[in-house]
Amino acid sequence: METCCFTGHRELPVQLLSRLETALQSEVQRAIRQGYTHFLCGFARGADLLFAKAVARECRTNPNIRLQAAIPYRARLKQLEADPETKPLLNACSDVFVPSESYHPGVFMLRNRFMVDRSKLVIGLFSYGREGGGTIRTLQYALSQRKKIRSIVMSCFDPRKSGKDGYRLVATSKILFPEK
Repeated sequence: METCCFTGHRELPVQLLSRLETALQSEVQRAIRQGYTHFLCGFARGADLLFAKAVARECRTNPNIRLQAAIPYRARLKQLEADPETKPLLNACSDVFVPSESYHPGVFMLRNRFMVDRSKLVIGLFSYGREGGGTIRTLQYALSQRKKIRSIVMSCFDPRKSGKDGYRLVATSKILFPEK
């Protein structure tokens, strides 16, 4: 069983949601073709939930595919269980891992390291040029652990447009670090 995890930004531009969903579904299907059957997801809002939906769709048609939730702390799990959007996704999971009973600084990175440490492949969805945040730190950690990384990159500004709608999808399926 090969394992793949995901990291991505919580805030996503509405005008790219459809294209990002398509890109994530393609990455999940590519990973499955490459032999990945176990998918870890942190279940944060935004990109994580798009990834969980993509894997859950594959679980419905392929009994060998497993989605596992990695929820940072117990109260967050309770919030997700009470949410009508995320409850069915949690129900699609074969397992739920909760590294901490309560919130504390660093609990999200603890969750992210759990996912990366168990994965051979990390799929990341991030904004080009962004220097901070959990997604970037998780990808940096994955690089330090010599994990294979596939990226879906968004640009925050398209010079052909102006104003707040200047997002665009820059690249998909770029290998940032080859397998050992």
